[in-house]
Amino acid sequence: AFLFDELRCFSESRRKQLKSLSKFYAVDPILAKKSGYHHSGSDYWILENFVFLELKRRFSHIWYWNSEKKFEVDFIVKDFDGSLYAFQVAQSIKSIDTKTRELRAIEAAFFELNIRKAFIITENERDTLEVQKRLVEVFPFYRWAQI
Repeated sequence: AFLFDELRCFSESRRKQLKSLSKFYAVDPILAKKSGYHHSGSDYWILENFVFLELKRRFSHIWYWNSEKKFEVDFIVKDFDGSLYAFQVAQSIKSIDTKTRELRAIEAAFFELNIRKAFIITENERDTLEVQKRLVEVFPFYRWAQI
């Protein structure tokens, strides 16, 4: 019954949120994998699912978001003071294509949503990047989840 959580697309309009396509995340991603749930050809979805579960533990308002140019940010969260933060999830950003894709979506969020800060959660990379004179923190999941 409660094996998956639903995630809606971010919008200031509640009506647009309800009309948006939903994404679903497993409450227990390992159980979902063992029972035959296949999200894609790789296990990347498990890392994204764990990030979702940690964000759910920390924040009460979580969405995904698509920019006007259809760049997707994996998670947008709203803090208790109304500030918005963007989270991207990537197994690795060593590939220039992956890094460009993730930063392009974050740049759109900085511009369109005026987010306060952005993060990229990876398997084991740590870095600080700059996009539009704003910092993007890159954390390995295991370190970020301890903060």
